[in-house]
Amino acid sequence: MRFNKKLLLSLISALFLVMQFSFTAYADSPTITEFPSQLSSNAQPTQIIYADGYYWFTEQGADKIGRMSISGQFTEYPLPSNIDYSNADPYGITLGPDGNIWFTESNSFANQIGMFNPSNPSDITEYPIPTGGAEPKDITTGPDGNIWFTEYNTDKVGTFSTSDPSDITEYGSAQGISPDSGPFGITSADNYIWVTEYDSGSIAQINPSNGHTTEVSVPSGGSSNPLGITKGPDGNIWFTEQTGNNIGEFDPNTPSSIIEYNTNLTSNSEPYYITPGNNNDLWFTEKESNKIAEITTSGIITEYNLSSSASPEGITTDNTGNIWFTEYGLSNTIGELLDPIISSTPGSGSSGSSNSTNSSIRKVPKSPDTGLVSSETNTLIAPTIALIASILIYLIAKKFKQIQVN
Repeated sequence: MRFNKKLLLSLISALFLVMQFSFTAYADSPTITEFPSQLSSNAQPTQIIYADGYYWFTEQGADKIGRMSISGQFTEYPLPSNIDYSNADPYGITLGPDGNIWFTESNSFANQIGMFNPSNPSDITEYPIPTGGAEPKDITTGPDGNIWFTEYNTDKVGTFSTSDPSDITEYGSAQGISPDSGPFGITSADNYIWVTEYDSGSIAQINPSNGHTTEVSVPSGGSSNPLGITKGPDGNIWFTEQTGNNIGEFDPNTPSSIIEYNTNLTSNSEPYYITPGNNNDLWFTEKESNKIAEITTSGIITEYNLSSSASPEGITTDNTGNIWFTEYGLSNTIGELLDPIISSTPGSGSSGSSNSTNSSIRKVPKSPDTGLVSSETNTLIAPTIALIASILIYLIAKKFKQIQVN
């Protein structure tokens, strides 16, 4: 048999191209790590932020503040209110302009704002909210440098200076917040405070100088239940609709121009909290469908599956552009999504695939030394690469054998 160099070279080239394409596709798939939980069994981690080299989160069920290192080591700090109240229900959390970490205690009986220095997290100070039964939810730093928070149960927002946290000012119906509106999520952008009104299905714009409030209804109506809210990398305001199953967006200069996106979003997924990414995108949690999703600033949604008991809630972006989230459900832990596009080429555009993806999920065992011993990659891409490569190698070997025989 004649030695067909052309055929042999074609097979080798095909092998190289297939492996290059497959490994490129695999490398561009986000890697999700769900860390083995070392938390109290009833922790229910809720909101999360990155500060001072650690990930800090509220434990609504255990009345604690949790801290996790980059290697997956957990530490818990009980709240002082746990002694006096059956439940403090810590919920929202934020890094203040003073370098301290501030959080809400959403139980109607606790009804306080908590604070600690990240260098001494066991020393927690609490400040009572003037209106009883306020049920404070989310908390943020305003454009005025003060701390702002929502009062879900009393239809108010509160604010105070970090230099005098006991002097809390509250704004409500007198400033334009509607009764039974249920202020919930909060963020700061373009010299205003922006609030989701969960019960009335509205977005509130608040002037920090006097509390004057303007409300805009969400297109999906009062039953949409807008929840998380943030400023996107495009300068627009983005928010989730838990029951409406949409992601909303508007230009802060024209708040009434709300656009809603839900194409390729799993039905009844319950979008919860949302955070800006570093790649012209935002990331949000889907509590009911157990997924993390990306939405580009052009509205293209891509979902990534988590374990079936995750129930993700809070989400944040760290200083490297990686995404961190809480798993409120039985998983009872913290998860990380590493986006290789962000890590390798910061600021580059996203391809924005609109399909649901299994991604690469790692269950990472803990080591007493480093927190990470090994990883298991649960993906269909690697076996596919191996199968195609094996077939091509077999064909090449068979061709060589034929050449030798002849």
